[in-house]
Amino acid sequence: MAVSWNFVEPITEPSIVTRYLEAQKVILPTEIIQHILAYNGGAPTPSCFDSPYGQEHEVGYLLSYLPDSAQSVYSVRNALIEEHHIPHLFPLMDDNFGNYICYDTQENRIVYWLHEEHIYATIAENWEEFISNLY
Repeated sequence: MAVSWNFVEPITEPSIVTRYLEAQKVILPTEIIQHILAYNGGAPTPSCFDSPYGQEHEVGYLLSYLPDSAQSVYSVRNALIEEHHIPHLFPLMDDNFGNYICYDTQENRIVYWLHEEHIYATIAENWEEFISNLY
C-alpha cells in the first residue's frame, strides 16, 4: 500500500537538515534524508505498525526541522541526549503517547523507544522496511 503524507511543513532551505546533522555528528541513510526533505513534519497514512512485543502502535508526525514547529526534532534530540543519555538514537517520528521511532546510529536500524519504560527495540532493519510495513 502506498503511503501518503498530510500536514507537511515544506523545507525551503534543504541545508537546514544537513547542517543540523553535521553539527550533531550524525550520518543518516539517504532514504531517511530524502523523506525528511520531502515530508518534513508530515503525518503518514497508513500510520500503524507492530512493535516487537506484538502490540499495534500508531505513528504521529515525522519530526520537523523548522525551528518554530510544535513537533521539532531539536527538543527531542536534546532530551534523548541530556535526560535519557542515549545519544546513539536519533529521533525521526513520534507516536501519540510520547514514544519515538528512532534511527539507531550504532546498529543502523529503526527502533521504537518507549519513554516511560526507557527501553527500545528494533522494529525494522531500515527506513524503507519501516515505511513499507505501515498499515
